[in-house]
Amino acid sequence: MNLDRLSNGEKVLGISAIFLYIIIAVVGFVAMLLILLRILDPPTFGTEGLITFEGAVHLPMFLALLSAAGIAFGGCLTVWEENPPGKVEWD
Repeated sequence: MNLDRLSNGEKVLGISAIFLYIIIAVVGFVAMLLILLRILDPPTFGTEGLITFEGAVHLPMFLALLSAAGIAFGGCLTVWEENPPGKVEWD
């Protein structure tokens, strides 16, 4: 499936391209929220409030947050390009 061809209003499985991009943006935002929750409340692995090495926040977690933000931003940017604020056309 080539998403570049969907910009002229084509549909995939009966779904408009704009809804696919909205779904991508929402999934990116949900992933960001889940990663932020994991950063703010890391697991303690049965210890009494002491964050061990296994539960510490590491660089890969922040890279995952950055990746999820990129997915959400890309989805929002594509929705913005497909449907500018002055042009409202919902199928």
